[in-house]
Amino acid sequence: MIIKTFSIGMVLVSIAIILSELHRYMVYSEEVERRKKMLDKELIYGYAKAYLESVTTLLKDKSEEAEGDRRIGDENLLRLAMNQ
Repeated sequence: MIIKTFSIGMVLVSIAIILSELHRYMVYSEEVERRKKMLDKELIYGYAKAYLESVTTLLKDKSEEAEGDRRIGDENLLRLAMNQ
């Protein structure tokens, strides 16, 4: 009788341990998925930010170049006007 009770108790404890480990695994896997999605979003946002910064820099350089060309053009027009 005692051996039978002990055996049933061990089976119940084993089932409880298995269920708690299974629950812990499920919670951990959900946390891993959430972190993975967050990292993917951060990676995408990082790429988008880098792209926007490069485009902004390129446009700024082109606008400065165009401003320089306009100044050179104005100086040439002034010289031509003075020479006539």
